[in-house]
Amino acid sequence: MVGFDIESNKLEGELFFDEVFELTNMQYFRASGNQFSGTVPWNNVIASFPNLVQFWIAKNRFVGNIGTQVGQLQSLQSIFAYDNSLTGRIPSELGNISTLKYLDLENNLLEGAIPEELYGVSGLKRVILTNNFLTGTISSSVGNLSLLTDLWLGNNLLTGRLSSE
Repeated sequence: MVGFDIESNKLEGELFFDEVFELTNMQYFRASGNQFSGTVPWNNVIASFPNLVQFWIAKNRFVGNIGTQVGQLQSLQSIFAYDNSLTGRIPSELGNISTLKYLDLENNLLEGAIPEELYGVSGLKRVILTNNFLTGTISSSVGNLSLLTDLWLGNNLLTGRLSSE
């Protein structure tokens, strides 16, 4: 199975049970808009879905950190994990995914600085990090993202000055 789409239902409980990880050819994993809870077992996602292109788990009740292992998903183009209760920092390893185009992590409980490595993903088109607890400055390296059409950073704790460099 290449695609798994159960979006916009009223499904609840644990999403990541053993049988899900038997779908090893998965490229499109879409489970947004449900009531799933628990943590995302990043090691299993990486090991079972190495060719993942879309990982959509938005509008659920997931908790915990975004695993640094996510940087191993070298075909990933979009991560939609908004409207959950994800905590911790945005992993700098996201900068290892040269294919990443869309990153939406708004409305979570993420903290810390926006990783400098993220500004090195030249294909990024849309980065939405609104409504978290992000701190630090907006890097002047944002200018390197020539394909970027949307950068939403509102309602965080960012400081400093914007640079024209």
